[in-house]
Order: sequence, then C-alpha cells, then structure tokens
Amino acid sequence: MITERAIFFDRDGTLIPAPVDNNNKPKSIKNLCQIQIEKDTTQMCKFLSKHFLLFLITNQPEIPRLTNSKVNVENINNFLKKKLI
Repeated sequence: MITERAIFFDRDGTLIPAPVDNNNKPKSIKNLCQIQIEKDTTQMCKFLSKHFLLFLITNQPEIPRLTNSKVNVENINNFLKKKLI
C-alpha cells in the first residue's frame, strides 16, 4: 500500500498575511494586489512540495455574502499555486 503524506495550509493569515480592518480583525484577501508572499514562504513551499502533497484551504464567507466572487477567489488561489509550488 502506497501512503502519501500531505500538509494542509490555511490561506489568509497563515500561509500569507491577511489584511486587517480598523479593529485589527483579519479580513479575507479580495484581490491580487493585497497578496504579500514572504520569500521564506516561497522557499518553504517549494521544498515541502518535493516531499509532501500540499493543499491550500480557505474559508471565504464573502462569496455567499456577495462581497467577493468565486471566480476572484479561484484566481487568487491559482496565483498562489503558481508562485508557491
């Protein structure tokens, strides 16, 4: 039996910094210009992807609230995938 190992990363606030509101409460990233990727994060993901399956998970309550679109969230996730793996 072949067993693959995996790591699951939360997106906003864990893998990449999340923007915060006036009350210092984290918010979801809504567009590509809000993304800040640390150099160490890129290096870590590239290294880990050689040994583990990497999964990006994210809770985006803005989609059902209609303050962000599913297409926009998918574009952000695809951008991160290209940059980090």
